[in-house]
Amino acid sequence: MDGTLYPGGIIISGNQIIEDFAVTRLAQINDQHIEQIHGLDPELVLIGCGKQQPVPDHRQFIPLLQQGIGVEIMTTDAACRTYNVVVSEGRAAVAALMQLA
Repeated sequence: MDGTLYPGGIIISGNQIIEDFAVTRLAQINDQHIEQIHGLDPELVLIGCGKQQPVPDHRQFIPLLQQGIGVEIMTTDAACRTYNVVVSEGRAAVAALMQLA
C-alpha cells in the first residue's frame, strides 16, 4: 500500500482496495461479503480479525472452500504480514481486514 491510513475495515486484493468492509466480528461476514471476496478471484483468502483471533465457524466460508479457495483466519497484524508474503510469491490473495479495536 502507499502509506494511506484506513480507519475501518478493508478488503485488499492485488489490484483493488474496497473500503466499505464494515465488519468488526467474524460472525458478521455474510453472503454479500463472501460474493465480494469471490469476485476478486483469489486462490487464498486471509481474514484478519482485529487483535484477538476468534474460534472460527468455517461453515460461513463453505462457498469459497467448495471452489478450492483457501481461507485462513488470524489476527489482523498476522493477516497483513501473511498477505505481503503470499503476494510477493506471485499468488492471488485477498485480505479481508477488520479494524483493530
